[in-house]
Amino acid sequence: MACWTYEGVLLFGVVFMASLVFTVVSQGVKSLLGLLDTNHAPSSPPLDLANVGASSSALPSSPERELLQIWILSVVLVYFVFFWRKGQTLAMKTWNLRVTTPSGQALSAQHALVRWVLSWVWFWPPLLVALPFELSWAARSAIGLAWIVFWAAVSLLHPRQQFWHDACAGTELIQTPPLNKDTNDTQDPQNAKDSKDGQRP
Repeated sequence: MACWTYEGVLLFGVVFMASLVFTVVSQGVKSLLGLLDTNHAPSSPPLDLANVGASSSALPSSPERELLQIWILSVVLVYFVFFWRKGQTLAMKTWNLRVTTPSGQALSAQHALVRWVLSWVWFWPPLLVALPFELSWAARSAIGLAWIVFWAAVSLLHPRQQFWHDACAGTELIQTPPLNKDTNDTQDPQNAKDSKDGQRP
């Protein structure tokens, strides 16, 4: 769960950069279209890039918001599928975790895609429950947090204490040793003994 939280922090930066790229490109396209059609007056003022974030609330039209959401979703999909096929995201490297198949093999693109779809179980149930009601932001956050704690806790019921969406996707998380070990750990035991004997007075 610590890795899960750190992943969210890193993902915030990914989403922010994806939003910024979309905004710059969309403004460039609008400017180009405006130059081609000089008789067409702009229907909306230019966007303030400083006010554009992942929520897309600064976008003036619904089609643009929908395109931004699709773009961000696509970027997140590519991010996870790419790194999961390699076995680790940046956060997983920090916490020495690796995602594999139950047999220890690297994930295929299909495995990674299925895991990505099923991993939304962390978010969709509380959102669907709160959707029919006019709840405050604090209430929605409390429902979401309660669901996350519950979903993490039910992993204890799994025979290998894996998350159940991993079990359904045919994947699992395993603990791996750090890649960079201390050179003293890899030193030959006999050479180490001789070295110690030579240092004796």
